[in-house]
Amino acid sequence: MTAPSQGPGLEPRELASRLAILLDHVEAVRGTPLTFTEISRWLEERGVPLSRARWSYMLSGDSWRVRDAELFESLAELFGVDVTYLTGEGELPAAVAAEMHLVRALRRARVQNFAARNLGDVDPAAYEAIADYLDGGGR
Repeated sequence: MTAPSQGPGLEPRELASRLAILLDHVEAVRGTPLTFTEISRWLEERGVPLSRARWSYMLSGDSWRVRDAELFESLAELFGVDVTYLTGEGELPAAVAAEMHLVRALRRARVQNFAARNLGDVDPAAYEAIADYLDGGGR
């Protein structure tokens, strides 16, 4: 195995955001979340180690830049995206973006239904604020 490339890498929070989108997409498609155990096993089969701690740091965005080309290539294969999406050089694939738009709409409807059932009369502006937050405007 060759040493991984050490390119510039994404800012940690941007990588975390991109990974979260991909994890949400997998959950939306298959109906259950992709677990660390599944991810770790996938990577191990390709000779790419990933500790639970490193994965947690990657998801939180509170760590150093990840520059491991082999890790990015394997994760891209797992998620079915071009590696450039994970390295910051590419955009989210159109099919994933469309699916995530639907996921956000479904989440918005769930939150509105929950609020309507549990909070009584809620100002429409409050619904919009919640929806904006769910759509990423509150980050």
